[in-house]
Amino acid sequence: MNEYEITYLSDPQLTDEVRNELDAAIDALIDGQAGSISFSEPNARRRLFYPIKKQLVGFARTINVTLDGAQVQTAREAIAKQVGVLRVSVLKTARRADVSAEILDEFYKRSAPAKTTTVVEKTKEKVKKDSKPVTMAEVEEKIEQALDEEVK
Repeated sequence: MNEYEITYLSDPQLTDEVRNELDAAIDALIDGQAGSISFSEPNARRRLFYPIKKQLVGFARTINVTLDGAQVQTAREAIAKQVGVLRVSVLKTARRADVSAEILDEFYKRSAPAKTTTVVEKTKEKVKKDSKPVTMAEVEEKIEQALDEEVK
């Protein structure tokens, strides 16, 4: 079993109800071929770079599936034959490693120093040490100096 990313464009003239039925039919098609869907991105309206079946806009949906390599072409052809599908793209993706949260936590505990001071914390400390009250007269004086230097 391999992981694939399937993206298909559906006709923008389909109603939301029909588009949802199309999505359900494609999900059932994947399940029927002993595949599983690990991630499904909702339909998003996309402007197309060039017309596809005389359409300049389409609704794109991306799903990540796990399928047997022999079933991929069959699934692609079946999706392409669905009424309302403009275009289908299938990409093989790298298998993601299953890492538990416990392993990640242990890794971060080992790699992080005991006391970490962020740049923001260091800046706040410096401002506290150097800070003195500033009067409005001083601010106006500095502005006048800057304007005089700019005019020269």
